[in-house]
Amino acid sequence: MYRSFRVELSKLGHWPAFWALLALWAALAAIFGYVSPYLAYLTLAAGVSMAQQQATLAAMLPSGVVGKAIPGYPLFGGLIALTLGALTTGSEFSWGTWTTILVQNPARVRVVVGKLGALLVAVACQVLIGFGVAGIASLFVAVAQKQPIAAPAASDLVVGLGVAWLILMAWATLGAVLATVLRSAALPLGIGFAYLLIERLIASLADRSDVIATIARLLPGTNAGSRPRASCLPGSRSAPPA
Repeated sequence: MYRSFRVELSKLGHWPAFWALLALWAALAAIFGYVSPYLAYLTLAAGVSMAQQQATLAAMLPSGVVGKAIPGYPLFGGLIALTLGALTTGSEFSWGTWTTILVQNPARVRVVVGKLGALLVAVACQVLIGFGVAGIASLFVAVAQKQPIAAPAASDLVVGLGVAWLILMAWATLGAVLATVLRSAALPLGIGFAYLLIERLIASLADRSDVIATIARLLPGTNAGSRPRASCLPGSRSAPPA
């Protein structure tokens, strides 16, 4: 079983698409998590109160990195994780390599467990990259605004990493299951993207009906990215309301 895991991990490491997805995730996390909000902070209207300005800035400082990083995981992070899950399992069907793997006598269960283990590591890498980008960007903001640099509490950071990992694993598992059932990599991606759009549409209509609001609370992406949950995340108390 360990041998299958090592082989799958090696395949991921030599897979250009894996590194391209992680690079895309790093760019999205930086742009939408810090670059865009920071530019918006620099152009705040004169009528904005000092308290609101301070709250906006505090959310981008290192002490608020957990609360600032997590909201990007349900949408952009979920898309990347779903793609990783679909490609990890579905590519074998597209390339026709399942037969080649299984005729070499590894048990089917061992191969599946090895792929799952590699996917766990891939998602963990995505989580660490997201938090790493957030940490570096927050340091730049603190230096640019001449603010004190204070790291988040270790317990808050551990909880934040765990929350991010669970969110991304939900999407990665969905991608892997769809790819296995449909025996393809491309079709699950299309279905997954369409599902995310439907979730966002349902979330946007949640305030118009109690029934739709109840349905929205049961959906994984909407639930993970909901405002009540986000406001309870460690380090997010200083973040301004959306």
